[in-house]
Amino acid sequence: MKNISLCILGGGREIGANSYLLRWGDYQILLDAGFNPAKIGYDALPHLDLIDNDGLDAIIITHAHLDHIGSLPYIVNHHFKIGAKIFMTEPTAALIPIMLMETVKALERESILRENQYFYHHYFDRSIVREYLQSYFEVRYIDVPFEVLPGISCQFFHAGHILGAVGVILRDKDTTIVYTGDFGTEGQEWIEGCHIPNGVKADCLIIEGTHGGDDESGNKAREEEITRLRNRIAERLNNGGHVLIPSFALGRTQEMLALLDKWMTEGSIPSETPVMIHSGITGSINEIYTRYDGRQGPHRRALGSICNIVNGYLPSGSFASTDSLSDRPTVFVFTSGMMARRTPSARLAEELIQDERNGIYFVGYVAPGDLGYELLNAKPGDKVCTDIHQNDWVEIRTPNIERFSLSAHAGFRDLLRVSKEYDPSLVLWVHGDEKALDRCAQELQRAGSEIQRAWAPANREEIWISRQGRKILLPLKSLRAVIVTVGTSLLTGYQKGKKKISKIHPTLDQLKEYVLKHLDNLPKLSAETHILWHKPLETQDVLYLICGDNPDVKICGQVLQEFYGTAHLVECIVVDGLRPEPESFENRGTINLVQELTRIIQAHSRNTVIHATGGFKGQIALATLLGILFHQPVTYLYEGFEKPVNLPPVPLDFDYSRIHSFREPFFQLVDARNTAGMPDILNQLPEDLLCCFQRNPDSPHFCLTALGRAILKSYLEKAQNQAKEIPIRRDGSSGKLWGMNNRQREAILNPAIALIIERISRFRDMIIEMVFFSQPVNPGAGLFNVSQEEKNYLELIEKTGSRLRYRIHHINSQPDIADYLDIMTVAGIAPTLRKWIGRLIFP
Repeated sequence: MKNISLCILGGGREIGANSYLLRWGDYQILLDAGFNPAKIGYDALPHLDLIDNDGLDAIIITHAHLDHIGSLPYIVNHHFKIGAKIFMTEPTAALIPIMLMETVKALERESILRENQYFYHHYFDRSIVREYLQSYFEVRYIDVPFEVLPGISCQFFHAGHILGAVGVILRDKDTTIVYTGDFGTEGQEWIEGCHIPNGVKADCLIIEGTHGGDDESGNKAREEEITRLRNRIAERLNNGGHVLIPSFALGRTQEMLALLDKWMTEGSIPSETPVMIHSGITGSINEIYTRYDGRQGPHRRALGSICNIVNGYLPSGSFASTDSLSDRPTVFVFTSGMMARRTPSARLAEELIQDERNGIYFVGYVAPGDLGYELLNAKPGDKVCTDIHQNDWVEIRTPNIERFSLSAHAGFRDLLRVSKEYDPSLVLWVHGDEKALDRCAQELQRAGSEIQRAWAPANREEIWISRQGRKILLPLKSLRAVIVTVGTSLLTGYQKGKKKISKIHPTLDQLKEYVLKHLDNLPKLSAETHILWHKPLETQDVLYLICGDNPDVKICGQVLQEFYGTAHLVECIVVDGLRPEPESFENRGTINLVQELTRIIQAHSRNTVIHATGGFKGQIALATLLGILFHQPVTYLYEGFEKPVNLPPVPLDFDYSRIHSFREPFFQLVDARNTAGMPDILNQLPEDLLCCFQRNPDSPHFCLTALGRAILKSYLEKAQNQAKEIPIRRDGSSGKLWGMNNRQREAILNPAIALIIERISRFRDMIIEMVFFSQPVNPGAGLFNVSQEEKNYLELIEKTGSRLRYRIHHINSQPDIADYLDIMTVAGIAPTLRKWIGRLIFP
């Protein structure tokens, strides 16, 4: 049985850059290679540093949405082995270049100078997307098994999400892993529901849980929603109004066009109604959908015949009016689906919301922060900000703004049903927010299922599927890591017994025999057996033997692995360059040792103990430093000691404020963006940060030193812990300020006020809690003398003890009810915080 592990690179407890790394024996297989369009910089990529340096042997793509394919150009250029392939279906292979080209166009529109782009941006190039990337494509067919790598077979099954979408079954002779990708159980106009293969018994099921927080009721609810949408559209058109359907370009738009075609054919809406899509990506996707026609029911018209393509952007930068686009009531199916500002759907909505005859109907999820969310939570008479940069506010006059549940993802009950169909031993819920995924995992076990293990792993979490000939099915964070530095004391003891220290080099079997003969005297056998005799391994421990790359150390590590591996999980890790040779140790050994130790510590969620006793002094010193830096217990056992010494925790930490103070040049070097200016950027760092960088001998970039790697990882973890949201409590605060989406997560509707709150939240170390509340006031009470143009700001009205009270002035404020924000600070900090954030706070 091969060693198999799964590492969550993205999509863990989030809907983001979905990417899951399988280490299957000696191979590395990546399931999807997503990108998070909602983030910027390297945060938008999966955690690719967890891919081993040897590179990927294969990538399997489930479908062509950007959150599953967006990082392909970067990964292919940086993490691919020679001869590796990307496996997908034929429609997905046709869609990928079109979808990736949108990212290329976005970078071109932003006009970012090449030296200021992030390093991975360089791979979003037209020639790479069109030609180079496609050379790796390996098209496979649904329900036809194929060999993805020697000894590992793969089979696609229909996922029912969008055109070409599949789930994946991976097998060898001992293990079966199923990855659903995104899937929908209900048939759409164009795509059938998912097909669950018969007789599949999964050791591990990786399943999406996007709608794990929603109680959708299946086909009946979908049919009801479709009927309701049809009636609303007909009503608006018959009253002389226009209809805008904000829609995602891939999948949802084609579904809407097929439905509109059906309704016009049967006469449910006027048969001569113009249907318009915006120029760009949608037309190309429509052609591919028509080419691979899999729609249920009789084929009527190609998608290109159903709609007209228009371009609303004028040379002046303004957006065309509906009168110039159409001379009669029209249905506009425009991107983006969540109505992100400045997109065609948002620009058209600026006009449509000002006429009560018009309707805006959302057919997918809408995230807080986008214009669509504000429209769904506003009422006629409210004003919404259509452009934050230009501070443009428009009054809503139409009451016809609704959302319809037509998702291509499975609902909660179907998620639970499908998860049981594969009879899995372990279920991992991914691709969803924390509450939704936790609900799925808890409900699956609460329902009396035979599935014993189900949880929602986080990003960077590693799960062992099988190890050392047996199924493990546990996350590493549930196991303690015992790290032992290994030297040659075992070999030295053998040689002393032969009285020919410099000449005897035993075989592996001879050294194993030597250990077995001296089991009654383990403390004196070697430094490693001595420390483990005093600190015996526990049942849930994983023993990591950290060895140098010279033959004498490696053979000692192998023998110790076999000896302790009979009763425990043992990993023997040979670190490249780790040997008592100055050049090798400095250039490779230190960097690789820090990388391995840091990886282990983080994989086990800092549930680690380090026995720094074997090996040469540099190895022991660096392991000790890492333990102190990550606040892990460290023990040391000198050969003359009767028992090990527990090194005391040191109440010191790296001065992270130095990185914060010089964060711009520091992270420019880390991101490797401005190649030409790197020496000048390095000169901007103070002397005590220069130890973090060294010139990369293989490129013009500077790379992190061993210490720099450890410091950066520790800094980022500290920043992540500090970045936890400040508790926010509502105490009857005005609905004019707040909204609520279908997932029961509230957000501030006014983007200008949301920006202010986000800025205050940066001082999270000083803030205990923020409390919003409303109360009646006399009109104009407490107003500061500001310009009438300033409609959105916070005004300090009271400071007592550890509380700062601000009145929230916003464009939709009610004349007789005021909104307030109480900021509860750490004791003694309120005066300092008030000074930093100010008395009047504007966007």
